[in-house]
Amino acid sequence: MRNTEGVRRRDTALALLAGAVIAAAAAVDLIGGGLPGEQSPTDWLFLLASVAVVRLVVLPFARNPSRRDRYRAAFAERTGARLAAAYLAVFAAVGVLGPVVVAEPLGDASRAYLPPVGFTVDTIVASNCLGPVVENRCHGTLVHPLGTDPFGRDVLVLLVRGARVSLEVAVVAAALIVPLGTAVGVAAGTSRGWVDDALMRYVDVQETVPAFVVYVLLAYVYGRHLWLLVLAFGLLGWGSIARLVRSETIRVTESSFVEAGRVAGAGRPGLLRRYVLPNVADSVIIAAFARAPALILVEAALAYMDLTDLDLLSWGAIAARGLDQFFPLTWWVSAAPAAALVLTAVAASVAGDAARDALDRGSSTVRGPG
Repeated sequence: MRNTEGVRRRDTALALLAGAVIAAAAAVDLIGGGLPGEQSPTDWLFLLASVAVVRLVVLPFARNPSRRDRYRAAFAERTGARLAAAYLAVFAAVGVLGPVVVAEPLGDASRAYLPPVGFTVDTIVASNCLGPVVENRCHGTLVHPLGTDPFGRDVLVLLVRGARVSLEVAVVAAALIVPLGTAVGVAAGTSRGWVDDALMRYVDVQETVPAFVVYVLLAYVYGRHLWLLVLAFGLLGWGSIARLVRSETIRVTESSFVEAGRVAGAGRPGLLRRYVLPNVADSVIIAAFARAPALILVEAALAYMDLTDLDLLSWGAIAARGLDQFFPLTWWVSAAPAAALVLTAVAASVAGDAARDALDRGSSTVRGPG
C-alpha cells in the first residue's frame, strides 16, 4: 500500500514538473517568441493535455493488472475491436510524430490534380502528368500514391499533417471536459442538498447553450483559431460527464467500503482519493473517449464551412478545397480526408463499445483501495 502511494506521488510530481516546464516554454514562445519552430497555442495545450493523459490514464492503466486483464479479455473476444484499437494507435502515432517527420507541403502548381495510383484523369485536368498517358488519360504513380490537390500538394502528406489537428481537438477538449465534469459531479454527489441542486441546475442551463454558437461569436471577435474552438467545446461540453460522475459518486459513497472507511476515521479527502475517484475513473474516461469522434467531426464540419483558421491543414479543410470546379473528376482530394474521418469515427465507436463491455464486467461491485 505504501509503495503504491509512493509511486502515485512520484508520478504526480513528475507530471507537475513536466507541466511546469511546458507552461514556461509556452509563455516564452507565445509572449517573447524566443523558441525555434512555429508552435501554436493549440500545440502547447496539446502538450500539457498529453502530460495529463499519461499521468491520469496511461500510467494507472499500465500499473493495474486486473484492469489490464479485463480490457484485454474484452478486446480479445472482438476482432473488430482489435482492428479498431490498432487503427487508433496508428492514428495517435501519426498525429504525434507526423508533423515532426513530414514537413508541411509547399505545393507545386505544375503537379496539380495528379490522380492516385490505379486511377486516371483526363489530361485537361492534369496537364503535367508524371505517369504514363494513355488515350489522353493521365495515370497515377507511386510518387504521389493518393494523388495531389489543386495546389499540387501530396494528399498523403496532407492526411498525415491533418491527423495532428484531429488528435489535438480530441485530446485538448477531453483534457478540459474530464476534470471539469469530474469536479462538478463529485461535488454534487458528495454534498447533496442545495449544493447538488444548484450544480445540476447550472448543468441544465449550460447544456442549453450551443458550443457551436459560442465559438462562432468568439471567432467573430477574436478571429478563427483552433485553440478557440477546443476551448469553447471543452469548457461547455462536460455536462453529461458531470451527471455520470454524480450518479457514480452516489453509488460509491453508499457502499460498504466507504462506510467502513468513515468508521475507521478517514476524512472526506481521503475517501475521495481512495474510493470515489478510482471507481469513477473508468466510466469518465470511456465517456470522454466516446465524445472524441463527435469533436473531430465538428472541427471538420467547421473547417468545411471556412469557420476555422484558413491556413489550418485539417481533414475538413482539405475535403472542402477538393470541391472545386473539377469535382467530381478530382474526387480523390475530398474522398481521402473524408475516408479518414469516417474510419476514425467508426474505430473510436467500436473500441468504445469494447471498453464499455470491459467496464461492465468490473462494475458489479465497488472496488476498495489497492
